[in-house]
Amino acid sequence: MGTSNQIAINYPNIIVEFPDSVMAPGNLVASFALPAGDLVSIAGVRQVSGVTANNFDEAFIYTVKNEDNDSSQWEVAGTNNNYTLGWGLGQWLQLSRSNNKDYNWYIDQGSTGTCSLANCGPSCVTMAMMWSDSTFTKPAEAARNYFNDSCQGWQEPLMTIYLSTDSVPYAFVPLGDSAAQMRDLFKAQLDSGRIIIIYLEMGSIPFPTTPGRVGQFQPGADDHYIILKGYRQTELGFFFEVYDPWDLGLTYPGGGPMGENRFYRYDNVYIGIISDGGGPQLAISQRW
Repeated sequence: MGTSNQIAINYPNIIVEFPDSVMAPGNLVASFALPAGDLVSIAGVRQVSGVTANNFDEAFIYTVKNEDNDSSQWEVAGTNNNYTLGWGLGQWLQLSRSNNKDYNWYIDQGSTGTCSLANCGPSCVTMAMMWSDSTFTKPAEAARNYFNDSCQGWQEPLMTIYLSTDSVPYAFVPLGDSAAQMRDLFKAQLDSGRIIIIYLEMGSIPFPTTPGRVGQFQPGADDHYIILKGYRQTELGFFFEVYDPWDLGLTYPGGGPMGENRFYRYDNVYIGIISDGGGPQLAISQRW
């Protein structure tokens, strides 16, 4: 397979990492060594070391059987990066963008005081202001208290008024007439270096069936503000990279809030926005 590839073995999985320029390696021949008498097959087809070719575009399973008819299975998956498989995004990274900062600007709304369960709006606008202006230090509670609104749900006019208190530049982004149009319009904003605050009905975002970073992670968000700050496109589709403040203390197994660096499919995001009335969403630019 070439010396530039990396192979990681963690029974029963074998991950072959190709250079990042590879997105469809196609048929390749593997070489392997087995004890005498052992047989290897894939979907019933016997494998011969150094001879049999298999399509590495998709994952496949080696079945190894010894002379006593005992067998074990190994899943082999190719990829061109070190994270999308583990995050549930797929094997082959095709496009990516992350408008991150070198400082922490994520807020878990569960830690934002008395109105925490209703503070997705104040949390998102505060995150956006922290992202736009590295000197901005007011907490989400300050955004809530600015209007003295007794834990009411926020609307966009409150966000734009509060953004103006720190002269944070913003613009409204049209939704488009289809999920594909929305994806392209939002992608253009992200490619230009902006982030986007959106309002959606979270029932459109499914919960994952396997561990990773794709999909909802905490029930109960309902009508909800989140931030789109990047994207990943793989063979599985196009996913927005989000900051979702509805964390309430949940963390990934390796550490870090589960609402930080989640990924939601673009078509699910579109349905969620439409379900909450649709319309333009709020793009935030850097202050300087």
